[in-house]
Amino acid sequence: MCRLSLFSSRRAASVPRRGGSPQVRAAWGADVQFTPAKVLERQQAATLLHTVQIDLGPLAEGYTQPGQFVQVKVGDSKPGFFAIASPPDPNNAGVVELLIKDQPGSTAELLCKAQPGDEVLVSPVMGKGFPVSRVPPGSHPTLLLFATGSGVSPIRALLESEEALQAAQRSEVRLYYGARTPEAMAYRERVAEWEAAGVKVVPVYSEKGEGYVQDVFSKENGIEDWSGVAAVLCGHKGMCEAITEANRACASPSAGFMGSTTRTSSRFQVAAAAGAAGAGDVPATATASAADAAPAAAKPKAASKARLPSLDALRFFLIAYIAVGHFVAFATTNPFLLQLLTQVNMWNGAFFVLSGYVAGYTATELGKYEASPRVKPAAAYTVARVMGYYPLFALVQVLFGAMFVFADYTYNGPIKTLAHGIMSTTLVQAWFPKSAEIWNAPTWFLSALTFAMIVLPHVLPTIAAMRKAGLKRLLAALTGFSLLGKLAYSYDLNVWSILEGMTSARAHPNVLLFNVTRFHPFYALLEVLMGVAAARLVMLEGVDDEGKPLGTPPKPAGSAVWPALALVGITVARAAGYLQLNDMLSRALLFTPLFTLLIVRLHRNTLAGAKGLTGLLGHPLLTYLGTISFPIFIVHGALGQLFYKKVIATKVWGGVMPQSFFPLYCGIVLLAAAACQHLFLENKKVQEFTSNVTKKLSAAF
Repeated sequence: MCRLSLFSSRRAASVPRRGGSPQVRAAWGADVQFTPAKVLERQQAATLLHTVQIDLGPLAEGYTQPGQFVQVKVGDSKPGFFAIASPPDPNNAGVVELLIKDQPGSTAELLCKAQPGDEVLVSPVMGKGFPVSRVPPGSHPTLLLFATGSGVSPIRALLESEEALQAAQRSEVRLYYGARTPEAMAYRERVAEWEAAGVKVVPVYSEKGEGYVQDVFSKENGIEDWSGVAAVLCGHKGMCEAITEANRACASPSAGFMGSTTRTSSRFQVAAAAGAAGAGDVPATATASAADAAPAAAKPKAASKARLPSLDALRFFLIAYIAVGHFVAFATTNPFLLQLLTQVNMWNGAFFVLSGYVAGYTATELGKYEASPRVKPAAAYTVARVMGYYPLFALVQVLFGAMFVFADYTYNGPIKTLAHGIMSTTLVQAWFPKSAEIWNAPTWFLSALTFAMIVLPHVLPTIAAMRKAGLKRLLAALTGFSLLGKLAYSYDLNVWSILEGMTSARAHPNVLLFNVTRFHPFYALLEVLMGVAAARLVMLEGVDDEGKPLGTPPKPAGSAVWPALALVGITVARAAGYLQLNDMLSRALLFTPLFTLLIVRLHRNTLAGAKGLTGLLGHPLLTYLGTISFPIFIVHGALGQLFYKKVIATKVWGGVMPQSFFPLYCGIVLLAAAACQHLFLENKKVQEFTSNVTKKLSAAF
């Protein structure tokens, strides 16, 4: 199947009155009521283009979706239709921005001459906007945006509304932006911010001999499989028609387009979003889509990136084990249970591999030997990734800061407490073997992961270009170097068989060397890169070394049950004393390779139909738990200190909580994690604030 979902715009209908004069109606036929509004600011945005900020007051509450528009009159002028260029934002206090093309003799010309304080008449916000919810990232990982001239107005609103665009969840977002010259391109100063947010911007200047948007797109779109592609078009009618024809080229001759239902449906049958005459601004309300069968002679298409819900569930099980292991000593004195549930140092490696696997899957191209455009610029990629986890980390730092300071000050005094606060807040603690577990102890993982996020955009293009044989060699080399560090630790200290999770710091022969081996960001980077290499091996299974489809049936996915059982078996065997190998060697030799095999097989089984264990891990309950797994990771350490760290628990509760309290502690962690997810991470204002900070930091770097 070849499917391209296209969003277009339609103009409001002009319906004659019985008396002969035209009465402007919205597309659904209701009379339009105009309300006085003030112009706050007008600026030249580009050649013949102006931005005009208008205070809509309460009318702005109707602006909820990029692509909506307003009608504007200046005095008794004919109403003009103008798409809103600013993103929906309740914090704008009723202010919206319009991008207007100066056209002599029109309302647009009057607006382009307006001064701050001038009064205009505006309609309520109209249209439903771009219905991007119909093309979620899961089914449409590629989103193409096309704009010419002032048609970039609603596109800009979409670009800067992450909730609607969901660029971070898509494999690729591309904007083809056409103008005559760079000077005629509005918002060119915002291009860097768009690219930092994961959008690849392709400027097209017609007067420089580059042709038009449709020409550039037709020559180098690089799309072989249209099944997961969505497009948003706004601008010149010819561009919209040509882009649609490019899609028709991959469609069955019998396939048809669903046009808009207006009386001008034939015009929009090709999903054109032509600019409004005289203004170049479009009310974006209608949609058109194509569900087209691929022609029989078409070459095999590469599959779109599939969502991997089983990995979400797997993340929950990893974090649940680690969270329990950190405080299980306060729940039981049973030696076997303690040995079974304190092998956290062995399990941590899987967490890094999984992080690398997801990074490799999302930031490299499926079936191609190249990285995603989102890895450039490198600083923007790093900032975006770190800002994915830093806000919640910072929230917990603030909420529990007094507790962290109190405990640190009690044991270490003011100078070290200040130093530890700086280390923790800047996420550099993993570089300090004696201080890696300061304050919110489990977040040393984020410290090590941050280093990997700095390195990844520089190495991902190289790894993405590797052929399968090279990836296998890389995976072997990474495993070997990781093992070498663990061998050095085991050999020098002669600790081949100890269970580090059951060994106190005082009883360990050299806890600093042990901490270097388990905490150092360089070793974490090796495991992250193992995940990247493993993901690439699966992503390239359908192509040869030239990137051409193999044309042969895929290899059997292999059972995910056996590596899963082996991971559990290793943990049990070590707890029972049958496998006498220390945490770090068990991690490098057994656990990490088997876990890598497990996620590879889960990935393959997802592509093959997600049955058995893969299907079970995709259950909605488990995927939800996977969703809140990161909040579980962040809050469990702080809450654990509140209930079980002696100096704090004694101060707050009069003593450490009894063993019977542990199930309640686990429940509190789950509830707190769910609250963090729904009240903080999914809060629109938090998301907007994070997005703004990310953009500013990306621009700064």
